[in-house]
Amino acid sequence: MSDSTVTPDVIVSTVGGAGVITLNRPKALNSLNQAMCLAIEAALDQWRDDPAIHQVVIASASPKAFCAGGDVRAIREAQQAGRHDLAEQFFLEEYRMDAAIATYPKPIVALVDGINMGGGMGLSLHAQYRIYSEKAWASMPEAAIGFVPDVGVTWAAQRVVGTIGRPAPEIATFMGITGFRAKLADALYCGIATHFVPSDHMSGLIDGIGADGVAAALGQWAAEPPAETGFLEQHIADISRVFSRDTWAEMEQELAAPETNPEFAAAVKELTANASPASLVAIAELYRANRNAPDVQAGINNEYDLGKVLREEPNFAEGVRAVLVDKTQDAKFEPARTADVDVEPYRAALTWY
Repeated sequence: MSDSTVTPDVIVSTVGGAGVITLNRPKALNSLNQAMCLAIEAALDQWRDDPAIHQVVIASASPKAFCAGGDVRAIREAQQAGRHDLAEQFFLEEYRMDAAIATYPKPIVALVDGINMGGGMGLSLHAQYRIYSEKAWASMPEAAIGFVPDVGVTWAAQRVVGTIGRPAPEIATFMGITGFRAKLADALYCGIATHFVPSDHMSGLIDGIGADGVAAALGQWAAEPPAETGFLEQHIADISRVFSRDTWAEMEQELAAPETNPEFAAAVKELTANASPASLVAIAELYRANRNAPDVQAGINNEYDLGKVLREEPNFAEGVRAVLVDKTQDAKFEPARTADVDVEPYRAALTWY
């Protein structure tokens, strides 16, 4: 490596013709803080017009995680201290970083070798190459903390193409509402992953990218994934029928319909058992609005506007407490039933195209 710059949580370096951004906050599973977002964006700005850098790699120094999301505990603390400006500034900077990745003029390669949640999905899903190992899994579990999926995922996940052979907005909606954990087979099927590289080959892949470029390195290091039919492929008929509907109320009706596989309906019930009812309603609206949003920035704008409404409701602080602070998983959300949630404030926060 050359031209290495080490910050507490992000290491910026070069390997041959590749700029390498390494997330280095292992105790927090690389959860993104404001300084990390700024460091990543600064590296991208530095390399944007550098003729010596032909591609960018985003990787992790943690053996457990790519990135476990944004540091929402700190956001909750700031809000409780009355510093709503700090919380808003974090989201604005994180979303600006995500938009920079999505629109970057050079190929970006995300190496996902472990947990990938929330903000990590923003780092990886907008990359042109999304390399998953056998240890990787991805999830957007925001409903459990009284929030909504964000970082551009509600737009991008509806447009990527995996081995299913087409964009699958219904799968994206299913994952966003339920927080489903997509392992390798599922990630490749829906398109949030583009390639499989075994975990112990990731470092070799980085060297290969720097020396020979992305295509040549993948030709050497990418492998055929294990033969496995994941949950998404097994249940695509039910996912398509239920989660192509427009509202959570309609989805609930489909889940209770006689033609829905009881096993699938039971899985959805289990996945959403700890979700905020208000979040379930709001998330369905967000994915519907972003089906037709014209570009990633429009999608991010919808996420920001709706997210601001959710962050100002008590459910956000309560959900973060139960999941990430006390870790008791005993959040008391209000309303307690989706039937009692008023959808209009959420619908009004969105721009419809």
